[in-house]
Amino acid sequence: MRRALLAFIVCAVAVPTPLAAAADSRGTDFWLGFPAAENPISGSPALRLLITAPTAASGVVSVPGTAFSENFAVGPESPTSVDLPESVELETADSVTSGKGIHVTASSPIAVQALFQAEGLSDGYLALPTSLLGTAYLVLDYPGNADCGEAEFEIVGTQAATTVTIVPSVAIGGHAAGVPYEISLGAGSTYLGQASGTNATTGTSITADKPVAVLGGNSCAQVPVGTLAANYIVEQMPPTSVWGNDFSLMPFAGRTSGDQVTLLGSADGTSVSVTGASGTPGGAPTSLNAGQGVTFTIDESIRVTADKPILVAHFAQGEDAEEPSAPNPTGDPTMVLVPPHQRWHYTQSLSTPTSGFSQRYLNIVIATADLGTLRLDGAPVPALSFAPVGNDPTVTGGRLAVGGGAHVLDAAGPFGVEVYGFEPNDAFGWPGAWGDGSRAPLLIPGGSVAAGSGSKCRVPKLKRKRLAAARKALRRNGCRLGRVKKRKGATLKTGRVVRQKPAAGKTLRAGAKVSVVLDD
Repeated sequence: MRRALLAFIVCAVAVPTPLAAAADSRGTDFWLGFPAAENPISGSPALRLLITAPTAASGVVSVPGTAFSENFAVGPESPTSVDLPESVELETADSVTSGKGIHVTASSPIAVQALFQAEGLSDGYLALPTSLLGTAYLVLDYPGNADCGEAEFEIVGTQAATTVTIVPSVAIGGHAAGVPYEISLGAGSTYLGQASGTNATTGTSITADKPVAVLGGNSCAQVPVGTLAANYIVEQMPPTSVWGNDFSLMPFAGRTSGDQVTLLGSADGTSVSVTGASGTPGGAPTSLNAGQGVTFTIDESIRVTADKPILVAHFAQGEDAEEPSAPNPTGDPTMVLVPPHQRWHYTQSLSTPTSGFSQRYLNIVIATADLGTLRLDGAPVPALSFAPVGNDPTVTGGRLAVGGGAHVLDAAGPFGVEVYGFEPNDAFGWPGAWGDGSRAPLLIPGGSVAAGSGSKCRVPKLKRKRLAAARKALRRNGCRLGRVKKRKGATLKTGRVVRQKPAAGKTLRAGAKVSVVLDD
């Protein structure tokens, strides 16, 4: 949070289109960065990587341009964190800086959340592995303000001699809006682009001849602009090749002021539908062009669909936007990219900060048919805490309070997660996972790797198994339970499988459903 006094002191949706399978947000190689942040209220910020993994892994975090290198070990029961030198965030705008990129390597797939934590000025993002990076991006950030913050993006090189072409949506340094310019990046070198005044770099096009990482945000955002209380915000941009066109999202917990949502188009003439239980929110677009971002406010869950891929960002508003009558208003701006349905996952391992935040939450959206199978850290999630998203009864959403540290979510079907938290004058937020599009389960309850899962459903023999055992056997083999029929007198508790379709031994696409008949 940055108030005016502090600034003075410091300064003087349609039918979804299936996506091709791609890497997900777990990986063994990452290139990361931290765009510039305004000076914190006091002390130095902590730049920290929160690392989780479904199986035991070891690895190294290094910053090539410095002497920093630290080994780590991680596993299902032993999440870990690595603190980085503050110097990785110190960059000059409109300039290439050598060696400030952060390189993470691991022996087996891990999930990484990058946290910038400082009093009143925290945020973070879900790190995307090198395997998920691309060569074409559009930036989504938040407009600057007159008190403390500039809209910004950062590009991190992953390979030597990478040529990057930037077409800014507004003037950046000496570069005019709409006029392309080139930079050259090496592995671990970074480029920081910042807009001036209340401009935003949303819609800026970034293309490269080799994969790069791109981050977008604001060094000290007021949401909305002019509302006192501000925060550093940052998210890692997915390449346009893995955007989606079907989204469900819930408002942030504990807020009375509503949230802001920004939709960004990837192609001209994109038709968009935004629907809540009360209808279409005011200001929501019905169409988008390439690079066009539109922001509106929500106070209820919404469903967003489009006929071409879009990107959706969810913003918490500043503390002073809260209603005066709100009890103990907490929180500040944060920015979360919303995973599209096509990028949901069956299991998600994630971390939240263990200190500095008294409120930590998960927003979860899931197919209503799969809600009964949802588990958090091995325990069933009460269905009573969920409600339909927008006016669509087939999708259900809920908000769960969680403690600090690592958590594992799993279900019989894929789901989307937003991870966030609040403290008076502070906030953080990021997606739980960015799926690979295969809709294949990765884990079974308890966090162990699902034997035989992956890219296929290998139908197991279910005869004589009770329903719970049959469900587990299907999930271990990358399949899902389909229709359940009961013969006269049979119950779900006592019934055993007497017939299944398809038959055991068949190999189907990942996540295929297997129907069963029960009898006593």
